[in-house]
Amino acid sequence: MVNVTNSGDVLMKCLQLRQPDIIIADFSVNTVDRNLTGFTNLTILRKKYPDIKVIVLTSLKNAGIFKMLLEHGAMAVISKNDPVKETEKACFTVMEQKKIYLSPGIQTILDNSDNSPKSSMLTAKELEVVRLFASGYTLSQIADRQNRTISTVSTQKWSAMRRLGITTNSELIRYAFSQGIIV
Repeated sequence: MVNVTNSGDVLMKCLQLRQPDIIIADFSVNTVDRNLTGFTNLTILRKKYPDIKVIVLTSLKNAGIFKMLLEHGAMAVISKNDPVKETEKACFTVMEQKKIYLSPGIQTILDNSDNSPKSSMLTAKELEVVRLFASGYTLSQIADRQNRTISTVSTQKWSAMRRLGITTNSELIRYAFSQGIIV
């Protein structure tokens, strides 16, 4: 083990000094000035450090999110509800076999989902706005965390609601819970 951190800023500084073979990361990592969450974090890590294998731990239960994590460069996705030994299996699989690994809990969710969940119709940015909004953040707070304007965040939220056929904030929050976007 090279380092343990709960800060995206610290993670990025550590990576400038030494690059590990594997990063095991929670789906969202807070930073001081913004939030490197989920897809943004993966995109930055994959662009700056393409040789590092990223394993994502998550408590979410949304097949669309899992698919997007893989599309954004995660080599493994592990449910926090799975036994700890799944992390070891994931490390072995991505390093030695050079294959993608899905823990049994994640695989079950993917197997039981239909092939076109509504959340997969959303862009990564829309999904992130929905997740943060349903978690209790205001549009202003989301804009600050994502380094975007309030207008942009508002448009992304509205666009997500339109794509999902949702008309009220309470429906959006219920949708996020029911789809496992937040827990």
